[in-house]
Amino acid sequence: MIFWFIAGFLLLVFLLLNVMCRRQVVPRKLSFEGIEPPGAVQAFDTFSRLLPPFRILRLLFSRELKRYSPQGTLVDAGCGPGYLILLIARQFPHLRIIGVDIAQSMVNAATHNIAVRGLTERIDLRQGDIHKLPFKAKSLDFIVSTLALHHWERPSKAFREIYRVLKPGGQFLIFDFRRDTRGLVYWFLWFITNRIAPKPLRQVQEPFSSLQSAYTVAEVQDFLQDSPFHYRVVKPSVAWMFVHGKR
Repeated sequence: MIFWFIAGFLLLVFLLLNVMCRRQVVPRKLSFEGIEPPGAVQAFDTFSRLLPPFRILRLLFSRELKRYSPQGTLVDAGCGPGYLILLIARQFPHLRIIGVDIAQSMVNAATHNIAVRGLTERIDLRQGDIHKLPFKAKSLDFIVSTLALHHWERPSKAFREIYRVLKPGGQFLIFDFRRDTRGLVYWFLWFITNRIAPKPLRQVQEPFSSLQSAYTVAEVQDFLQDSPFHYRVVKPSVAWMFVHGKR
């Protein structure tokens, strides 16, 4: 209980002081795709489920998703342990939902989390890569992705793949950190990673390495310029951005 109080207090301090720090751009550090070690998967599962910042970010994303009235089949690319798709399943009971992750260990964790909540019939899970999604062309209505864009090795190819599998009129909504953020964000995530995170996450430097490997707003706009999407928009915020597009 004390741990979560401290984490929530730090988040509040971060939000209050953030405007006092300059925005900065640092060189991007490459990131690995997927979390495979069992200890790291379990630690990330616990962090994602309980840490207030993760829960707040999921709520922010679901609120943004409501703006686009998703229908039909929705895929979460990079679903991790599945807590976002569980939230989406509760808020959008009419959707068919599929979770995809490059790491089989994450698919296994999500399968367990979904099964214990009795939603196996509504949610399908598959292993897959954003650069080669396991779906037919023009077969999906909506694709979402949170905190995974910075792991994409070839974003331009990934956006072309998203275009391929979306039906005409289909949409995508992506949420991720922005590397061109304020210095306080770097300090906050460094502190969480090196002082609060369990050892398996410290060993892979998460979540700090995710910020270091995130793209800037301008870089994402360049990726979209190189994509076949005619409608696309980047909405930057404090330390993150939403990216929305329509086929």
